[in-house]
Amino acid sequence: AMDTRRLNTVSLALIAGSFAFSAVLFLWLPDQIPSHWTLAGEVDDTMSRAWGAFMMPLVMLGLYGVFRAIPALSPKGYGIDAANSGFVGIRIAALALFALLNVLILISALGVPIAMDSAISISVGGLLTVLGWFLDRLPRNFFVGIRTPWTIVDADNWTRTHRLGKWLFIAAGLAMIVGGIMGTKAYAVIAVAALVAGLVPMIYSYLIYRQGPGKA
Repeated sequence: AMDTRRLNTVSLALIAGSFAFSAVLFLWLPDQIPSHWTLAGEVDDTMSRAWGAFMMPLVMLGLYGVFRAIPALSPKGYGIDAANSGFVGIRIAALALFALLNVLILISALGVPIAMDSAISISVGGLLTVLGWFLDRLPRNFFVGIRTPWTIVDADNWTRTHRLGKWLFIAAGLAMIVGGIMGTKAYAVIAVAALVAGLVPMIYSYLIYRQGPGKA
């Protein structure tokens, strides 16, 4: 497991690297930065250069603060250790996604032709796949994971729901990656995959609860 000092170093390096990347490109960026794309990959919203250049690094900084606070805010019996391998993997993957999006958005703003719809689908799919991989390593807690009333009150329910969730998240992530590679026609596949990964574990968690203890 990564110790917390190394984790914080990696996290801060990703954030500092993103701020530095934005700062280096700042003078070359146009007055308006694309901030939203249609399903067809057309820009349909922009923001000012200052916001556009530094929004993602600022989001990363905010996320880092939230991630640092979670172990301290967790109530007794539902604690999540900052060094828990699942929590570590999820934190670094989330920051890495925003660092990647920052690069994609700013390079695209400079006029480099990037199919942003596909790029974002592939990037988010990558994140979902990684999240899935780490999902079943999370202890019962109130902040990260598949938190239903039934997983929170029952350790066995938490474990089994997260084992199922792991493979559904990985499948949804891979579907998004394939969808991104295939282009916009795959949005239905992406939507269904994300819906399945989101809803099925919750339903499964309820069904385990309905079976009652010891009936699994």
